Parts: sequence; C-alpha cells; structure tokens
Amino acid sequence: MDNLKIKIGDIIKNVRTSDRYRVIYIGNGFVGLCKINTILC
Repeated sequence: MDNLKIKIGDIIKNVRTSDRYRVIYIGNGFVGLCKINTILC
C-alpha cells in the first residue's frame, strides 16, 4: 500500500477485531474516527 488515500466518509475496518469506523475529520495531523458497529443496551 504505497498510496493509501483516506477521505471523510470512508469506512475503516480493524481486521483483528472487525470493528468498523467512519472517518469524520482529517486535519492538523489528525484523523477523527467514529466507531459505527457498537451495540448499545
């Protein structure tokens, strides 16, 4: 993966845990993520 490009709205999956995150912010050297497959009771 030489040229990985991430943009706001993309979904990123952690292959170890299968957790999924949506990219909600990119700027100032940071990427903000929101976990999207959380089950609330």
